[in-house]
Order: sequence, then C-alpha cells, then structure tokens
Amino acid sequence: MIFIAGLIACGLVPTRVGVGSATNRRFKCKAHTVSDDVLADFKPSLPSAARSRASAFATVDEPSLMDGALLSLLGAFLLSLIGLFAFIWTQRQGLLVENPRDASVIFAKGEIGRVDDPALPAQEQHAMQGAVAPRGDPVVPADLTETEDRIAADQSSAFPVFVFLAFACFWLLVGSVAGVVASIKLHHPDWLVDDAWLTFGRVRTVHLNAVIYGWSTNGSLAIIIWLLPRLLRTPLHGALWTMLGGTLINVGVAAGVGAIAIGWTDGMEYLEIP
Repeated sequence: MIFIAGLIACGLVPTRVGVGSATNRRFKCKAHTVSDDVLADFKPSLPSAARSRASAFATVDEPSLMDGALLSLLGAFLLSLIGLFAFIWTQRQGLLVENPRDASVIFAKGEIGRVDDPALPAQEQHAMQGAVAPRGDPVVPADLTETEDRIAADQSSAFPVFVFLAFACFWLLVGSVAGVVASIKLHHPDWLVDDAWLTFGRVRTVHLNAVIYGWSTNGSLAIIIWLLPRLLRTPLHGALWTMLGGTLINVGVAAGVGAIAIGWTDGMEYLEIP
C-alpha cells in the first residue's frame, strides 16, 4: 500500500477527482489535466470528428496504458519479494553453501601456491617461492599431464580469440571516432553538415550500436571462447566454425551500422538496427 501511495503522490497513477457535481470532472495522468469546462469552451470551434474524440476522451476514467504500467511495476515488486524469500530459504536450508574447491578447477594439481613469473630466472623464482610459501608447507610439484592439457586448450583457442579481439578493437575504434564526432557536434552544430550520414542523430546512433553490438559482443565472445576450453581442459573443437560464426555476426553488425548511417532505422533507443 505504501508503494501504491507513493506512485499516486508522484502522479504516476491515473486518478479521478470529483469536485462538486459530476459535470465538473477532472482526469489526471502524470502532469496533464483536462476538465469538462475546458473541453466545453473548445468544442464549438472544433470539427465534428474532433468533438467526438474530445468527448470520448472526457469519458475515459482510467487510461489502459497507465494501468498496464502499474501492473508491471506491481508484478516486478512481487517477483522481487518472492525471489528474496526464496533466497533466504535456500540459505537456511544450506542449498547454496560455497565450496572453495570449485574455485580451484582452473588450476592444475600442485599449481596453487606456486610462483609463476616467466620473467624471473629459475634461481630467483625458487627464492621467491621460498618467501611466499608458508614455513613447513612442502611445495607440491605440478601435475605435468594437467598442465599440458591446459596448454593444449589455450593453443586451440588462441587464434579464434585473436580474431574476436581484433573485431572488438575495430568496432571500438569505429565507435570511439563516431562518439568524438558526435561530442564535437554538440559544441559546433554546423560542423560536417554537408552529408546526411554525418549529422548528429546518425553519428551518435552509429557510436552507440558500434560499441554495444560490435565491441561488447566480440569482447565477450573472446573471453568465453578462451575460458571454456581452459576451465574444462579440453581443446576447442570446430575453431573454423567458431570464426565463421563470428564473421557472420560482424557482417550483420556492419550491415546494421551502415543502414543506420544511410537513415534506415527503427527509431528505438539501442534497437535502431532494422
């Protein structure tokens, strides 16, 4: 009830306030109010179709759009409460107890606690290992089989990861240049106005989509492709298909960004690609 009262106080919930008789009704939605008296003043000067629409608007008690927004807010609030109580119940039942051993799956046996600095000579690495390891705690030698499996997994995904990172850097460069141009045009609106694709609206949209769908997507895929073989200690199979899929993704991003530059867009924020 407090949540609903707060929405009403902020003007987010449609209300009807009766003042005097039923002929003096006011309908409130956000900050816009329309009364019957105001409509009566304008009705004689309006065409018949407009008068009918004004009369129909005056008889609407609660706009369905605001009702849908209110139901969505209440639904999200109730869902968050259910999730909170479910989380508390799982904690009390011990269903989500952390297991530190699960966090060590990426390491080979005997690798935890070992100094790994390729820049240091063997003697200095041994001295640093003696300083890092607790006294009396013997250093367990690493399992060469597991280490070789991890090296093989890293080598199998190295080139696909490089391809995705290259695409990510390319789109980051394109998005950054478009962002700088859009920022400059905020201060100098008459700069680069000879071509339509260099106008502020298109350049800013190119910046957003290049960074989101180009840089973020390729960077995330590069991290995923590197992590999965390493975590599972299994070589990446079908690396060629992985790179082919990444190429198709970037062709789609390039087509979408190009369509935005020529003015073909859906006009929705972050969903401009047609």
